[in-house]
Amino acid sequence: MHRVTTPCFAALLIAAAGISAAQTNEKAPAGDLAWSFTQDAKDSYTVSWDLKVKQGLSGAQPMDLATIGVKVTYVLDQVVTKVDGDKAAIKGTIKSLKVESGMDMMGMPGPKNSYDSDKPEGASAIMSALGKAVGGELTFHMSKQGEVSEVAGGDELAQKIQAAVQEAAMKQRQNGGGGGGGMGPMGNPELQGAMLGSMAFMNESIMGSLNLLHHVLPSEKKAQGETWKIKQGLEVNVGSLSFTGVYKHDGSVKGKTRIGFKNDGDVKMAKKEGGMGGMPGLNLDLTVTKSELKGLATFGEGKLVDSEVSLDVSTEGEMPDMLKQRMQMMGGGVPEGTKLAIGYKLTLRTSRKDAASGGGEKF
Repeated sequence: MHRVTTPCFAALLIAAAGISAAQTNEKAPAGDLAWSFTQDAKDSYTVSWDLKVKQGLSGAQPMDLATIGVKVTYVLDQVVTKVDGDKAAIKGTIKSLKVESGMDMMGMPGPKNSYDSDKPEGASAIMSALGKAVGGELTFHMSKQGEVSEVAGGDELAQKIQAAVQEAAMKQRQNGGGGGGGMGPMGNPELQGAMLGSMAFMNESIMGSLNLLHHVLPSEKKAQGETWKIKQGLEVNVGSLSFTGVYKHDGSVKGKTRIGFKNDGDVKMAKKEGGMGGMPGLNLDLTVTKSELKGLATFGEGKLVDSEVSLDVSTEGEMPDMLKQRMQMMGGGVPEGTKLAIGYKLTLRTSRKDAASGGGEKF
């Protein structure tokens, strides 16, 4: 996985990236629930990537340390550049962008920051650096089941944004604007939010987001009430999440079909070997304590109309020495049995421009 270095311990734990999908049944798609590809066909989708990561302590004295969140919403214009059997090559161009970020520290609300490419006036230099995403081009392949693969162009775009964010943060410090870059929760929230926002454009994040939103179709024709399963995986800096989604044909109205889904059993986590972000001292061994995946999509006329997915995962593990030392430096002890608690909540949404959603219909 392509890693991004951020100045905050909490942000080091974050990467909504690398969702891959594999259908449990590899038969050719059939029926009305299959993507229809036409050479040179154009579409426009609004995509929203909303991530919150909560870091705290569990045990005898539970405590919230920091919650960092960022919501990235962009318009992705798409054109089919090649159709090869059941697979299409697609080029996407980011046309507009909105970003909202914020951090709560030790249970206290922190500052909120935002950027809107259509109304950039008033945004800080750090948040404005995210505007470099506008005009960026991505390429990827998609199967008739909606599985996205071979994403390219995102890593270069993310690195371009990160360089601009770091440059703006450096100028801010030189001008006496503060913005410490420490590893604790008191680091520069604006910088951390912007760096986290840049991760939404990494190849693995783009592939992951589109897979969870688009890869919802069965490999064979299904009738109302029938179900199917799709295996999914999510890479984060502290390990690999794996889960299976159960998808259900919830009925069709006026040529549109609703598909509901949830996780089948618990989400599992495997420790990242070599340490988080390449740091051996942060080789965390976390256990999933709670997990939930749920979503709802509308599909019709050979294209996705809209889709929304939420993934909520709580994990727990032993306190790393680095965090213990930092807490001691801040004058606080670490009671026996205290564990590190990290929660991830990812909400993804997409909708096709000028498409009437099936959401208002009765299914």
